Formats: sequence, structure tokens, C-alpha cells
Amino acid sequence: MKEFRRTVFIIITLFVISSCSSKGELRVQHNLDTHIDHGAVASLSVQPDERVKKSESMQEAVRRLHSQLFNRLVSEGVFVRVVQAGEAATYDVQVRLLTASEVSQGARILFGVLAGANELALQVDVFETASRNLVVSFTAKGESASHPLSSENDMDDAIREAVDEVILELNS
Repeated sequence: MKEFRRTVFIIITLFVISSCSSKGELRVQHNLDTHIDHGAVASLSVQPDERVKKSESMQEAVRRLHSQLFNRLVSEGVFVRVVQAGEAATYDVQVRLLTASEVSQGARILFGVLAGANELALQVDVFETASRNLVVSFTAKGESASHPLSSENDMDDAIREAVDEVILELNS
């Protein structure tokens, strides 16, 4: 009986500790054939995928994602400048938001860890604008912490994790 209690305690402890931080994931469909010119200009387009149900929370996630990518692609040195879609640029970065599920703070307070995490998945395709050749294509995912007392349990944390994955892949 004592062994059983210890095992249950360890499992619960691991479950709580693992839910205290956010995380990201990357799956590459088309590897970089050439290196991205980090001194180039890129146009950025962020849209919800056509199969995704349009909602207010989805539009808010698209807006936040666009803002973070627009700023961080320059500040992290991926491109020298980022412009809006349709403007003249060397690269065309197309981002489609595949899924976005947000857990309300009320549900997080009521159900704790069992409420789950905020999750976000996006498809990123980078093209050379002149030739329309695909440079790289990948899926990035971000997940916030699911623990209600964690400082990383917001949708912005899931977006940050997904953007981190995008930046890492494009800087490689």
C-alpha cells in the first residue's frame, strides 16, 4: 500500500510539474534547399486556414500572431525588413493558422490543470517572390502551460512558442 501511494504521488507530481511550462513543436515538410538571405526583405501574410471555423477568438489569434511575427522576424535577424503582403519583397512568407484553442481563465480556475492548455498550430510556407520557388514549408505548434498558477498559461504564451519555432527554423 505504501508503494502504491508513493507511485501515485510521483505520477501526480510529474503531471503537475510538466504542466507548468509552455512548449513548441516543429514538423518540416520541405527542407531548405538554399539558405535564406537574412539581408533581404520579406512580405508577411497571416490568415486563418479556409477549413477553420471563423470566430472572434480565431481572428484575435491571427492578429496577435501577425504582430509577433512582424516584429520578431526583424528583431531576431531573419530578415532586414518585413512588409505587408503584396508589397515588393524578395521572400513571400505565408502563414495559415490551422488551429487555435483557447482555455478561458474561468475554466482554468475552476478545473485547474484538467482544463488543458491553450494550443495553436500553423502552416508556414516561404517562397522566393521572383521565381515562386518554395524555399521551406513546415508546421509549427505552440502550447501554453496548463497549470493555473503558471506564468505561462495564456494564449500569448502558445503564440510565442509557435513563433519561436518559426524563427528557429528560418534562422537555420
